[in-house]
Amino acid sequence: MRKVVGIVWKTMKWAFIVFCVYLGSLFFREEHLPGRWLDRVFDRYVPENLLLQVDSVSFGFRHGIHVRNLRLYDRAAVDPLAPIISADVIGYYPLFNRLHVEGLKYVRLPAGYYKPGNQERNERVECRFPDLGRIAVTLVRSDILGIRPDVLTFDTVVSPTRIDFEKMHLIWPDQDARMEVDGSCYVDLDRQEVYGEVRGLARQA
Repeated sequence: MRKVVGIVWKTMKWAFIVFCVYLGSLFFREEHLPGRWLDRVFDRYVPENLLLQVDSVSFGFRHGIHVRNLRLYDRAAVDPLAPIISADVIGYYPLFNRLHVEGLKYVRLPAGYYKPGNQERNERVECRFPDLGRIAVTLVRSDILGIRPDVLTFDTVVSPTRIDFEKMHLIWPDQDARMEVDGSCYVDLDRQEVYGEVRGLARQA
């Protein structure tokens, strides 16, 4: 019996050592998540009317979490083969609470917005945001409803009933002048209010 306990103890000790070495290696490299794991997560958390696809997801303690070539489709859209949101690379660095996105594209509002006769309705918006705290965000070469800055940086503070966008800074390319805009904005569900301020230099287009 003592011999069996000794063997089990040695096995557990070596398994723990191997596990610690594996975790330590993640400080210097990235680990790719299996595709079947991603499929299970997407099937569980993505609504049925949406289809989310990515080429790969990897993580590492120093390198953070990286999502490559993300596409989100609406199965009920007029063109279900055109993604409603896409991004080339999404990197999240939990040690610094920082989000870096390259090639983000959100070029069109939901189809219902463009329907003939669609009018503004003075109705209270009832929803809750995830409580994420403060995150530093950088968007590179994004296209958001036709606005295409080279770089957009801001800090966002997200609580269940409010989102603040602070220290916003946008830079556009130009041939004869450097176009820059700074500002801030918030969305407050308790007060049912959206407010923003901007200042800087940009062409009318």
